[in-house]
Amino acid sequence: MPKTSHSKKTAPVTIIQDTREQMPLDFSPFEGVTVEVSTVWPGDYTIKGWEKSIAFERKSVSDLIGTMKGGYVGKDSIRRYESRFDLELEEFERHYDRAFVIIEPDRPEVIRQCGGEPCDAGAQIASGWYRSMIPPDTVFAFIRALTVEYGCHVYLAASREDAAHEIVEVARKYISSRRHVIHRGKIAASEQAKEEPDPW
Repeated sequence: MPKTSHSKKTAPVTIIQDTREQMPLDFSPFEGVTVEVSTVWPGDYTIKGWEKSIAFERKSVSDLIGTMKGGYVGKDSIRRYESRFDLELEEFERHYDRAFVIIEPDRPEVIRQCGGEPCDAGAQIASGWYRSMIPPDTVFAFIRALTVEYGCHVYLAASREDAAHEIVEVARKYISSRRHVIHRGKIAASEQAKEEPDPW
């Protein structure tokens, strides 16, 4: 007899989106994913229930170049010589279990204005299809520094849809891994309690 296939139910995930996102990603195509809008700091997105453990910073290639040129200075920053992005990176490094920088390609019309054709973020940077004289090698060196100096996971997305997909996949894997850790901890605590003699 043929085997009966049983579809695995998709675990629900709630993505929290920062109120300042001007062009938010679309998570509607993903089953079991809901979005709540609230203040997120640091980053642009996080996972409900794990807000102080994991965060996602989303940037277009143009945003990234702007950061390298000294943009995104936080007006409410105590240390005004540092950019907002600098402060976010420091916060990621000091307090977060996982931090992701998702870099998406610019809109097709922006890439065409720079002499290129629509492509993924990595190809756009490698081809120099952005409004800056900063060489591609320097941009990639900056991206590597995000990992080496701050421990951020960097993802060069193929599109906005791919960026949203990466956030959802990482969120699901993270939630699953943390629940397993918690479950193992409860089992270990239970076993230890069984082994300890009753003081009474």
